Amino acid sequence: MLINAVMPTVTLVTGWLIPFLYRWYDRKFTSDVYITRQTSMGAYKAIHLEAEYSTHSRFANSLLVVYVSMLYGVGLPILFPIAAFNFFNSYICERIAMVYQIRLPPMYDEAQTVNCISMLRWSPILMLMNAYWMLENKQIFSNQYFFIDTVE
Repeated sequence: MLINAVMPTVTLVTGWLIPFLYRWYDRKFTSDVYITRQTSMGAYKAIHLEAEYSTHSRFANSLLVVYVSMLYGVGLPILFPIAAFNFFNSYICERIAMVYQIRLPPMYDEAQTVNCISMLRWSPILMLMNAYWMLENKQIFSNQYFFIDTVE
């Protein structure tokens, strides 16, 4: 979860750095924007245009964070602040990417959002079931599971 929490920042930096290095190589390591190694306009546009925006990976990341923090958060309460940091970091990085890296804003329809929300409905129920199991399972530290002989 910690690695997943910093991945939006890594994605933002690599989404800026890799195209910058390609453009710098295309300009023959100079700052002159009129020098290019490309011989066709299509190849030039492929290097110099901004990236496309994909919503499916963002929804998948949100579902992953919610389900992992809900399922194991009762046993590991540190997951809740990590999930909050993940959502905050994702929000900030997505806003920056929308302004500076993305070619056009995505054309949203409500089907993907409704599908994500319908999947999120089950996370509190699974959290309650898993929390009940975690908090009521007192036999796990007894001698019958660790095979410890007690001297009486």
